[in-house]
Amino acid sequence: GGTLDARAAAASGLALSALLWIRCAAGQALKATDLVVAAGGFGLAVLDLCDAQLRVPDAAWVRLRHAARAQGTTVLVATGTRRLGSFAAASVELDDSRPIFFGPPLLFAGMGARATRARGDHDRPSDRENQLPCVSLAFTSRS
Repeated sequence: GGTLDARAAAASGLALSALLWIRCAAGQALKATDLVVAAGGFGLAVLDLCDAQLRVPDAAWVRLRHAARAQGTTVLVATGTRRLGSFAAASVELDDSRPIFFGPPLLFAGMGARATRARGDHDRPSDRENQLPCVSLAFTSRS
């Protein structure tokens, strides 16, 4: 982790001139996101916590949610398991991804995964809250 393929990002249509990418230690990632969101000017902030084993106090999520709403920023938090609980506006679970090949000779063509909305604004978290891999969509300005 911690890498950005700028050529691939540009080839996919991402305007690199509009991208701010910060690489930092896992313990500093939430603080960096909080500072960027509070500064304003970003429509989207992505926080990748997939491999991090952080204990994040509820107050930190409350501060980030407040800043995101005040600035009109959508924050996407990627985690290996659901960790935001009631602080997430919605949760999307991804099933096991499977490689796709074509050929012969067999060549890798991509990955296939199915995304399912697991929880939205008015749903209650399920008993499986801490078991399934997911990506949490958190603190959107439209919630």
